Amino acid sequence: MATGTPSRRSRLRAGRSGGRLLVTCSECGRESVASARYCTSCGYPLQLRCEACNFPNTPGSRFCGGCGLQLDHGSVGRTVERRPLTFLFCDLVDSTSLFERLDPEDVREVQNTVRGLFRQLAVCHGAYVAEYVGDGVVMYFGYPQAQEDDPERAIRCGLAIGREIASVHCTMSLDVPLAVRTGIHTSQAALGPLSPEDDHHWAAYGIATSIAGRLQKEAPPGGVVVTDETWNLVRRRFTGRSLGALALAGLSRPVTAWRVDAESQAKEWDDLPTTAATLVGRERERELLAELWRGAVAGGTHFVLFRGEPGMGKSRLTRYWRDAVTSDATVVITRATPNGRNDPFHPVTGLVTRSLGLRSAGSGDDRLDLLALGLRKHGIDDDDAVPLLAPLLGIALGDRYEPPNLSPARRRNRLIEVLTNVLVRLCANRPTLLVVEDLHWADESTLELLERAVTTFPQVGVLGVFTTRPDLDVKWGQGSGLRTVTLDRLTSSESAAIARAVALGKALPEQALRQILSRSEGVPLFVEELTRSIIESGMLRERFASWEIVEPGRELIPMAVHAPLIARIDRLGTARPTAQLAATIGREFSLGLLKAVSSRDEATVREDLRRLEESGLAWRLDESDSDMFVFKHALIRDAAYELLPRRQRQEYHGRIAAALRLDATARNDLVALHLTNAGEHDDAIMFWEAAGHDALHRTATLEASSA
Repeated sequence: MATGTPSRRSRLRAGRSGGRLLVTCSECGRESVASARYCTSCGYPLQLRCEACNFPNTPGSRFCGGCGLQLDHGSVGRTVERRPLTFLFCDLVDSTSLFERLDPEDVREVQNTVRGLFRQLAVCHGAYVAEYVGDGVVMYFGYPQAQEDDPERAIRCGLAIGREIASVHCTMSLDVPLAVRTGIHTSQAALGPLSPEDDHHWAAYGIATSIAGRLQKEAPPGGVVVTDETWNLVRRRFTGRSLGALALAGLSRPVTAWRVDAESQAKEWDDLPTTAATLVGRERERELLAELWRGAVAGGTHFVLFRGEPGMGKSRLTRYWRDAVTSDATVVITRATPNGRNDPFHPVTGLVTRSLGLRSAGSGDDRLDLLALGLRKHGIDDDDAVPLLAPLLGIALGDRYEPPNLSPARRRNRLIEVLTNVLVRLCANRPTLLVVEDLHWADESTLELLERAVTTFPQVGVLGVFTTRPDLDVKWGQGSGLRTVTLDRLTSSESAAIARAVALGKALPEQALRQILSRSEGVPLFVEELTRSIIESGMLRERFASWEIVEPGRELIPMAVHAPLIARIDRLGTARPTAQLAATIGREFSLGLLKAVSSRDEATVREDLRRLEESGLAWRLDESDSDMFVFKHALIRDAAYELLPRRQRQEYHGRIAAALRLDATARNDLVALHLTNAGEHDDAIMFWEAAGHDALHRTATLEASSA
C-alpha cells in the first residue's frame, strides 16, 4: 500500500452519492468515501484539502482545521443559490471517426482514461466536475467555493488539458492523435439539484453552459476560446487574439470571443494599465515615501507596509513610486500569488529565476551553470548556495554537487540565510526600491524570510515597500523601523476625479456620479469598475465634452468587483446564511431583529455574527450599542444578498416584514419595502400610503417650526 505524503493533493468533492460525501483521488481519479484514509482503488493517501485555505484535513473532518469552513457541503442544508461562475466545456475532436474503428471495450477504456485526465486536472485547478457530456466534460469554477482567480484557473485548466491529452494517445498506443477543443464563459448562474429526486448533485441553470459548449466548436484542435466576459477579467494574465463577433447556433445575438494563445510570462510588474486614472489623493502616503526614499538615497535602509482592503489602491501607490524613482534607482519587484501559496519561498524563487536569467536557459545542466555563475556575479560565494537553491528552483544537482548533510530544521534555516543574502546582493546598487506585493497570499516560508530580512538587512540604501490586506497580521519587524500604514478611503472629490478619468476626462451626469459615489464609498477599484459598468451598460451616451443619461440603469455589481466579495462571503462557511439574512434586512441590522427572523437559535446567531465581525465584512455600529451592526461596504451587503435565489429572498423579506409589523416603533416605509420585496403587494400599498402620510406630517412639522 502506498504511504507517505502525496505530492498531488486530493480535494473534497462537493457532490454526494447516496448521501455519502466523496473525495476524489488525485492519483487515479477514483472516488472514495470521505472517511477513507487511502484510495480504495490504488492505495494512494487521501487528504481533504479545504477549498478556501488549502489546509490538509484528516479524512472524515466536517470543518476545516485551518479556517473553520464547513467541509461537508452536502449537510449544510443549502437551497438553490445564485453566483457568478466560469464554465469550461471541453470536448474530444473527431471522436466518432476514432471510435468507429475501435472495439467497444477499447472505446470504454479510452473514454475512462480521458475522463480520468479530466478529473485529475479539475482537482489540480480547483474545478467542480459538473457532468460528462458524450466525450466531453463540463466544469464549474467558483463552486462550491469561489476564488478570486476563477477565470484564470479555468483557462489554465483548459490549456493543460490541451497539452496533456497527448499522454492518453501515447499510453493507449492509438493510431491517431487525440485532441480537444475548449470553450470558456463567465456569467451569473442559478445552482440547484439536478432533479427533485436527487438533491445531492447540483447543476447550474441558464444559458451559460450552452454558450461554452457552442463556443468550443470555434476553437482549433488543442485550442481554448473564451468569451469577452471572461477575457476582460484575465487579459493581463494571458496572450490571445480577437475572433470578433461570432454567430453561435441557437443564440439570438453574436458573442464576442478571443482565442487564448498562452499564459503571459511572469513579470516583475504588471505594466498594462488597469485604469485611465492616475493616482488620486494619498498625500500622506506620498510624503512618507518621499521621506523614506531620501533616507535610502543617503545610505539607510527603511521598510514600510501598506495595509488595505482589496481595491484600496495599494498596487497603484507602489507603482506610482516606482515610476517616480526609476530613472535614478535599482528596482527589485516581486509578488505573492494565489497559485503559489503552497510553494515554499514562491515570490523569492520567482525573483531569483528572473534576476539570474534562468527561465531562458535550456537543459538542466545549463540552468545549473547559469545559477552558479549568477550567484558568483552577485558576490555570493557560499558553498551551500547552489546545492540548497537548485532543488528549490527545480534544477537537478546531478553528480556535480553534494547536498549539505543537514537536519531538516537546519537545512531550512540555512536556506533562509542564503536567500536573505541573495536578496541583499540584488539590492546592492544603491539606492534600491524593493517591492514585495500581496503578502496575504505569501506562504509561511516567505513570511519568515521577509521577517529575517527586515530585522537583519544592512544599511545599504534600500527602501522596502510591502503590501497586504488586513487579514494578514504582520507582527514581525518590531524595532527594525518597519512602518505600517493603513490606507483610508478616498474623499468624494477624490472619487469623483477617478470616475471622470475613467470616463475619458468627460463630465458625468450628476445622477450617475451620485450613484457611483454612494455605492463605491471611497474604494478606488469600486469607483473605477462601477463607472466602467455604467458606461458599458448603455445607460449613458457620449457627447463631445460630457456624458448624458439615455436610460436608467440597474445597480449591478461589476464582475471584477464581484469575485473577491463572493470569495470572502463563501469563507464564512456555516455563518453565510446568517450573513445573507442580515443582508436582506439591509446595510444596517440589529441583533434583535436578526434573532426574531432567523430559524437558528440565539447562540448560533451570535456565533455567526462573531465570525462575520472577525472576517472584516461587518462591524458593530457603535461599541456602546452592541445590538446594531453594519456591513463594512454596501457592495458586500449587495453581494451577499444577490447570492440568494428569488424565492428565498421573498421568504426572508416576508419574515422581516412580519417581525417589523409587531414593532410599534418600526418605520412604515421600511415595512412597506419588505412587503413589496416579499410580493405581498396589497399590504405593501397600505404601508406605503401610511409612509406617505408620515412624510407629509414631518414636512408640515418642519415648516411649522421654521415659521
